[in-house]
Amino acid sequence: MNKKLFIWFTALTIGLTSTVSMGGSVFAANTSADFIDLQGLDGAKRAKIDALIQAGIINGVSSTNFGLQEEMNRAQFAKVAALIFNLPVNPNQQQSSFSDVRSDDLANGYALPYIEAVRAAGITDGVGGGQFNPAGQVTKEQLAAFLIRGLGRDGQAQSTPGSGDQTVSDWAQGYVQMSLQLGLLQNAPDGTFGGTAGASRELLATSSFESAKTFEAAQPLEVSGTNFAAGNKLELTMTAGIDPSSIDLSKILVNGVPLDPKLDSYELSEDKKTIIIKLHQGYKLDSSKTPIIVVSGLKTSFGNEIKNDSNKPIPVKLTEPPVAPQVPASTPSTFSPSPSTPSVPSTPTPDVTLTIHVSNAEITQTSASFPITGSVTGSVYYSVLLSDMGAPNLDEIKLGTNAVVHGSVDLDGTKGDLNLQGLLPGTSYILYAYEFANNKTSTISKVSFQTLAEQQNGPTITFDEFETIRTQGDISDTIHAGVYTGEYNRLYYVLTEFPSVFPSVEQVQSGKDGAGVNAIQQGIIEIETASQRADIHIYENLLPSKTYCLYIVGSKGDLYSQVVGLIFERTDLANETFTN
Repeated sequence: MNKKLFIWFTALTIGLTSTVSMGGSVFAANTSADFIDLQGLDGAKRAKIDALIQAGIINGVSSTNFGLQEEMNRAQFAKVAALIFNLPVNPNQQQSSFSDVRSDDLANGYALPYIEAVRAAGITDGVGGGQFNPAGQVTKEQLAAFLIRGLGRDGQAQSTPGSGDQTVSDWAQGYVQMSLQLGLLQNAPDGTFGGTAGASRELLATSSFESAKTFEAAQPLEVSGTNFAAGNKLELTMTAGIDPSSIDLSKILVNGVPLDPKLDSYELSEDKKTIIIKLHQGYKLDSSKTPIIVVSGLKTSFGNEIKNDSNKPIPVKLTEPPVAPQVPASTPSTFSPSPSTPSVPSTPTPDVTLTIHVSNAEITQTSASFPITGSVTGSVYYSVLLSDMGAPNLDEIKLGTNAVVHGSVDLDGTKGDLNLQGLLPGTSYILYAYEFANNKTSTISKVSFQTLAEQQNGPTITFDEFETIRTQGDISDTIHAGVYTGEYNRLYYVLTEFPSVFPSVEQVQSGKDGAGVNAIQQGIIEIETASQRADIHIYENLLPSKTYCLYIVGSKGDLYSQVVGLIFERTDLANETFTN
């Protein structure tokens, strides 16, 4: 069985680098692939971390280590909170309201302006006694409270009844309950929150992404203005940074006519809030009246949709309308010229760029698939070489010199996929690709990746039918599954509504249903091998009117069971067991 995982890899476009800073040090941080301790993380979490890295909100504790399982301190949280909630920050501030926060503190001095920002916003007023304790731990329930306050829902949280979770302090019950309802945080696999436990940097990253997405969704997300500028350019400015992979020039209409990806090109501003479109020479615009521009398909870096009110036109400014080509005036002549082929001025073609979207790469033991986007419509040539081979030039890529796999694809508009087959399991490769369009060639894009190791299927897990049952509760029904685990030392499970598509092993591991959507509930259980048994207990948000499916996978190292599913009807014993 092929084991598919969404994996992020080191992606380098030759000649392009970027850096972000933290605490006085500068670390190269283009994507999560730069950090060794993120390589085993599931694709969904890595995507969230990448969005935060690209937005300059969070980065690693060193150039190669993100510090995933390290505990977050209060200084780190202050910086992230100030950025995700867009708080006013004075970067030149040197004096703090707290006696233990100093700008010359080598470890946490960088956070002074952010600490002052979260204090002014009412997110936290320190630990008492005029101190903030910047190096101190943030507990999970404190994190819940800080995030809810940052979203401006402090009063609502205080009036929200808690779930009665004994692991959460009384003062935090409402904050925790609301953070769970909003999807900012999740309970542990055993159904408890663990409010007084320390929050890790992994939790800081995932909860910050969800909080940023929620906060952003409450703001106007639209194209705030457009400008026809000098140099045959059309500039579209958004109220939020956008995901480059969502840009499709054919979905930008001027007076009802879409732009042409074959002739027009674009670049994105550094803050990702402005698309600068280079219109082709000869582009015609009726500047006698205000143009009507319609834009669709754009998404923010946090996955929210950019959408304008259809009843409110996008503001348009005509700083310098596109210049139509000059037609020479005819001059009377007294002679007849000899017949000849008229010369046609050449139309400059846009620059060509190619982006390989490593965030959505799908890798198995013997194949890989990478979505790609070109700046214009053209052909993409690619070669896959073993990682210890030298880098090829353009001709060698096209010819497949020394390549394991090579070929070409024609873009559909500006989108396409590189589907690589016939690879060896557990092998390191480098993908090289470039686009050719309008007699121009992009720079070579390079992606390092490794196929998954061969995997053996283990025996199917079984259930204790007398301990596998759904019962009625006052607030929520309860599902309990007794699992005979055999040699497996870990269980993955997801809960979905019935009917549902049967998920794969990888989807269950990632907390997804068979359609690739986040499951209603999911969890991981570590098992004492000697016990050869585990219990799954789900008791929140189960509606009496719904029928549910529980899908389970057992694992031990590279050994995985098949997916086993159970259907739970209201208060009945599990009445059907099935495998895929």
